[in-house]
Amino acid sequence: MNYIYPNKQILEKRSSELGNAERYYSLSKMIFERDFKEKLLFPLGIDNEKEKYYINLIDKSGLFISGETGSGKSIFLNDIVISLLLKNSPEELQLVFVDPRNVEFNNYCEIPQVKNKVFSDAESCVKELMSLLNIIEERKILFSNVGSKNIIDYNETQENKIPHIVVIIDESADLVEYKASKDYIRRILLDGYKFGIHIILATSSYLKNSFDPETINMFSYVLSFDLASEEQAKYIQIKKANLLSVYGEALVKLDDDSIVNIQVPYVSDHDIEEVVNTIKNTNKS
Repeated sequence: MNYIYPNKQILEKRSSELGNAERYYSLSKMIFERDFKEKLLFPLGIDNEKEKYYINLIDKSGLFISGETGSGKSIFLNDIVISLLLKNSPEELQLVFVDPRNVEFNNYCEIPQVKNKVFSDAESCVKELMSLLNIIEERKILFSNVGSKNIIDYNETQENKIPHIVVIIDESADLVEYKASKDYIRRILLDGYKFGIHIILATSSYLKNSFDPETINMFSYVLSFDLASEEQAKYIQIKKANLLSVYGEALVKLDDDSIVNIQVPYVSDHDIEEVVNTIKNTNKS
């Protein structure tokens, strides 16, 4: 399949869609200011000084996202998905969606970068995590056979490239009630990024009942929207994350442990629909 990359015109800020979000910085302004060769780079947001922040998962384990329901988590997850879809062909990227509550991501399931439906029941979620561990083991053998240290080295030296796999898990607390899933997530985080598998994990539930600090620290980045209590903010080691009041405002602990205060970019439902439809209609085999 000859992949056609969508262009800027399908992701424009529409004032009629923004409503109370007029203060937001649109996603398109951040995506198209960066080189599209940075395939796993996506915007975090913009701070009060108008400095823009991005993260690149290319050699990172992943991103942990926390926040109360209604704090802006869903918009940010869509920011990430749209950013990745605009820059990656199906040969470069595969997306895996896990959502035990089955409330997000279904509108993405008919595009070529998404190979499966949204995994929602606990059994299928756990099986998918296990299959990702099997992929890691297969790639370890593949890389060893050609003398590659990681996926970056492999794709730079081999003719037959292999895709990165980004696993996006929403409402993860519902999943980690099953002990096996927590163990699988930790094993993927340990060195999965070397073999092209990265995890973006989001939760709106009480953190202490779901994740231990050691697991959270395995993520290269931690982003928090507004939390319910100071105790939760301390638990993820991001002070004052319980004092955020603006929808879409977040504190981010970067991979050097510095913390920045940002506003995540805005993407409307209309924009998402336009991107998805364009990908489906212009990249048919």
